[in-house]
Amino acid sequence: MPATSFFGGEFFSGEFFNAVTVVVEPPVGRSAPYGVPSAMVRPRTRRDVERDRERFGIATKVVREVAKTQQRNPELDRLQRMEMLQAELAANALEWDSRYWDLLEQEVKIRTDLENRRRIAAQLEEELVIFTLIASQL
Repeated sequence: MPATSFFGGEFFSGEFFNAVTVVVEPPVGRSAPYGVPSAMVRPRTRRDVERDRERFGIATKVVREVAKTQQRNPELDRLQRMEMLQAELAANALEWDSRYWDLLEQEVKIRTDLENRRRIAAQLEEELVIFTLIASQL
């Protein structure tokens, strides 16, 4: 067989070079990081999601926002405050946990105390100004 016929049309016109290209798509879902076999990657559980939300402080931010709202409305009773917290947690895809209620109670107490301190400090400053004016007139 001469070299021209080998490199000519006979070899390259065969079924090997005329085959249809098949594209294999990766499976849909969570893929493994580079270099890690996909069998070693486990799907995320509810506990993983909750741990990540706690680590990034999502629940704490939600509770603080609810505390701001509740501090502005002191006439809300305990049940209304609890329902408001549950609604905000549900809106942010968080499940109810008693730790969130404790955190909310602490946050509202801290905010109320700070507001009272500011009010008392402003009142003392006004009284100091009045006493200074009275003393300067004597």
